[in-house]
Amino acid sequence: SLNREALEWLERTGNGKVHGTTRLFPREEFAVEKGFLMPYHGTPQPPQEEMREYHVRKDNTVQYRGNYYSLPCGTYRSGQTTVWLQETEGNVELYNKDTGKLICRHALCTRKGRTVYDDSHRKPRNAGVKIAERILVHVSGNREV
Repeated sequence: SLNREALEWLERTGNGKVHGTTRLFPREEFAVEKGFLMPYHGTPQPPQEEMREYHVRKDNTVQYRGNYYSLPCGTYRSGQTTVWLQETEGNVELYNKDTGKLICRHALCTRKGRTVYDDSHRKPRNAGVKIAERILVHVSGNREV
C-alpha cells in the first residue's frame, strides 16, 4: 500500500540517512527530542468576525495603529502574506490566516511610530556559527573544537 511504502521510504531515506546540513541522523535526533515533547490539548480558534487582515511586511512586521508589531522570522513569504489581527484587553494578537492558530501576542503600544519586538522573533546572529560548530564536531569526532 502507499502508506506502507511511505513508511519504508521514511525509515530508509528520510530518517535513515545523514542530514545534509546538520550531518546528524534525524532518527537519532528525534529520539533525543522526543522526551521534551508535550501533548497539545488546546483547540485552535478560528478567526473571529472582528479580526482584520493585515499584510506582513518584508521585515516580518505588521503596521497597526501607527506602530509596527513583529512576527517570527520567516513569517513573510511573499508580497501576498497576510495574518489576522485582533486587539483584545490591551494586547495585539496575530493569527495564522490559514490555520487560525495564534502566532504571537504583543502589548498594545499607545505611542506612535514604535516598533514592538519580541526578542524570540529575531534571527539569532550566530545561528550559522552554531550549525558549523555541530558539523565540525560531528565530522572530526571530537567533543571540543
